[in-house]
Amino acid sequence: LLAVFTILTTFAAPAQGLSEAATLAVIVLLGAGIGFLFGQRKVSNVGADDGSDSRDGLSGFVTRDFLSHGIGSLAARGEKNSAGAVMAVDGGFYDRLSRILGFAVADELVKAFAERLRDSLPPESRVARLNADQFACLLPGVSLDNAVETVKRCSWRLEEPFEISGTPIAVGPHFGLAEIPAERIEDPGSVVRYASVAARQARDQRRPWTVYEVEQEPVRKDQFTILAAVRTGLQNGEFSLHYQPKIDIKTGGVIGVEALARWNHPVRGFVSPLEFIPVVEETLLIGPFTEFVAETAAAQLSAWLAKGLRVPIAINVSANNLTQSFGIGRLFASLNEHKVPPELIEIEITETAVFADFPEIVRMLRWLRDQGLSIQIDDFGTGYSSLMYIQQIPANGIKIDQTFIRSMVRGEKNLEIVTASIGLAHSLGMKVVAEGVEDQATLELLRAIHCDAAQGYHICKPLPADELEVFLRGMTSREAIRA
Repeated sequence: LLAVFTILTTFAAPAQGLSEAATLAVIVLLGAGIGFLFGQRKVSNVGADDGSDSRDGLSGFVTRDFLSHGIGSLAARGEKNSAGAVMAVDGGFYDRLSRILGFAVADELVKAFAERLRDSLPPESRVARLNADQFACLLPGVSLDNAVETVKRCSWRLEEPFEISGTPIAVGPHFGLAEIPAERIEDPGSVVRYASVAARQARDQRRPWTVYEVEQEPVRKDQFTILAAVRTGLQNGEFSLHYQPKIDIKTGGVIGVEALARWNHPVRGFVSPLEFIPVVEETLLIGPFTEFVAETAAAQLSAWLAKGLRVPIAINVSANNLTQSFGIGRLFASLNEHKVPPELIEIEITETAVFADFPEIVRMLRWLRDQGLSIQIDDFGTGYSSLMYIQQIPANGIKIDQTFIRSMVRGEKNLEIVTASIGLAHSLGMKVVAEGVEDQATLELLRAIHCDAAQGYHICKPLPADELEVFLRGMTSREAIRA
């Protein structure tokens, strides 16, 4: 339009008696006016459909950047009341469904999920697809209390089964909420991140939804610091393994040890495993960390065999180790390099981790047991056991969690739980280890209810390899640990 008007004005102006300077001024003013109108049209369309560049092809939702722009606009208005909230939705189905039924089915469920999510939201809401089955919803002018009501409505709708290719599929989404501050913010995308963090926290805690709390931000930042320090520590040899014995309750002989990671930081000194293990397990760093444990354990087994000690070592693995095979390949490579028989390695995995992706993890556990490794279900009793599923896990034994063992002597109900767990395991052909044994009375009670093995500070604390050798050679039932 500006170009056409320029041509017309250039030729028509002399006829009207306008000078060239006046003509140029008219052109400049008109151009500025047209530019302003187009600019206003662009601003007014923020949050509307302005083309494929702002839309996700599968769900039809806007992109993360487009949503962040809308958050920034709301915050910049400086409303006295709440500028609004962001609701993150973690579907929690895409990875597992794509592995079982294929990507086409998983994509079809994303479309159905997105459509139902859209229908469950207020009309003024905007939604972005962040990842495969993760979404963020902008709720303008909504208080946190009202946002919670939106979460409840969405949760109720999304938990209804979806009909995909003639098959009903139920999902269990988790939600996170973050409030948009009523002031200008430098990084509007941070609000999306906060909501996503809250959704992840809800999933980890097995809660339907959580609200982001800014007070926890220093803790989360510290987790990134820990991850960086762990990576450096692995490279610099700051980690080692200590070994805690497990004894046969009937004979008193050592039947194996559990490998427990210890971190001696050059500045902080001893760092508790409770600080770094949960953080490592949730990231890709679990791969190299498990490789370190596997390599160290295999080398130690080889050294003990050379000294005539045949002591199986149990190592802990996470769900990510099995579903992504992180560290598992290195385990077998280490066993081959050190000429250690696989039956001297026991795999301990928590009951909760098994149910994180039950079909895939059971498949991997079955394969590991076929290779000669022993499988133990750790922290038994703290997860979501059911008789239907427990019998499908290819485990050689269970370890009853210490929370039941430590109060077993005082609490009648805990004694009944432990007794029932031992009976269940024995009926399925599994051995039982009681962890957290801290006194002789507990050990005697475990013997009376026919528990197979025990582990805890009353027997022996975790020891470095050289100190453990001294302990092993001091045992009276040496035949139980000799090759």
